[in-house]
Amino acid sequence: MLDPEDDPLVLVEGPSGSPSFFFQRVPEPRAAKNRVHVDLVGDGVELERLLSLGASVLARLPDLVVLADPEGNEFCLVDD
Repeated sequence: MLDPEDDPLVLVEGPSGSPSFFFQRVPEPRAAKNRVHVDLVGDGVELERLLSLGASVLARLPDLVVLADPEGNEFCLVDD
């Protein structure tokens, strides 16, 4: 069994109704300063809200949209 200290997967859950954060190690080497990639769950209304706040679409895939914030940090909006 994997020691919890060595587990590459971590789920941090807040109180009911608040966001949960899931962390995992990836095999790819760091390519830039940004080491956090956030995946959000939402719909088309949430996408429009993110775009109005300055996000830009980098790619549209069947179940998610890859976006960048105004500083270029990438994140995904997963279709709920």
